[in-house]
Amino acid sequence: MLPYSGEKKPLRELMMTIQSKKELLKAMHPRYLKANKAQKTQILDEFVAATGYHRKYATSLLKRGPRPPRLKKKVGRKKTYKGEVIKTLEHIWEICGRICSKRLKPFLPEIVTVLERCNEIQMLPDTKNFFCR
Repeated sequence: MLPYSGEKKPLRELMMTIQSKKELLKAMHPRYLKANKAQKTQILDEFVAATGYHRKYATSLLKRGPRPPRLKKKVGRKKTYKGEVIKTLEHIWEICGRICSKRLKPFLPEIVTVLERCNEIQMLPDTKNFFCR
C-alpha cells in the first residue's frame, strides 16, 4: 500500500490517467505471469494501490494483459466519384441551376453532349464515358 503522509491531497493528484494505467499494465503483465503465488500477491497489491482498481478486476487485467488497439472503421459509403469527375459534375450541376440529383441523373448524357458542343465544358474521354453510360 502507499504510505500515508498525513496531509490530504486533492483526488485529482492521486488519480492516474487511463494511458498511464495502460502503460503500467503493459509493464506488469509479463512479470505477473512469470511470478509465483507470493509474488503475484505483491504485484497485485502494488497494481491495485497505484491504479485504484478493484482487486478482482485487477487480477483479470493482469492475467489477460492489455487489449490490442482497436482499428477504427471508416463509417459510411465508399466514394463513387473522384478528382476531375467531381469538378465536372459540380460544374454541370451549377449550370443546370443546382437541381436535385434525381432529376439531373437521367439527363446527364444529353447535357454533357450539349455543353461540349457549346464549349461550356472540356473533359477527358474517360470522364465523358463515365457520364454517358
